[in-house]
Amino acid sequence: MPRSWAAPHTSEMIRDHLLTVGRDSIYGTWQRIKQQLEAMPKRYVPPTYGSLRVMFYCLRRLGLIRRVATRAASRKGYYRKSLYSVVPGKEDALEWVDPQSALYRPIYWEERKKAWIPVKPKKKRKR
Repeated sequence: MPRSWAAPHTSEMIRDHLLTVGRDSIYGTWQRIKQQLEAMPKRYVPPTYGSLRVMFYCLRRLGLIRRVATRAASRKGYYRKSLYSVVPGKEDALEWVDPQSALYRPIYWEERKKAWIPVKPKKKRKR
């Protein structure tokens, strides 16, 4: 489930689903997210399958998820299904919040990231 109930982020829902299941295809993830959003008391419009594919592409390019296996298609003549999982150690990366900005707008992303990471005050030197 999303951490923020007021505004569920698709990428964080993908992360939570993949951490729960272990590995899944884009279609399986899309079905699960669609079910979760329809079950919520507040009405949310679920993302389209195409937008989820774009999100998986961004997450894969950032190194947050990886392809772990492929599965045969359910019908003859269809593409094989790729199964994805979260890269170990990247579960709490800041890029999960806004992967498209992190990938396509790196200067803007660095400024946002600086605002989120608390800066430790410098220690005063003893004289």
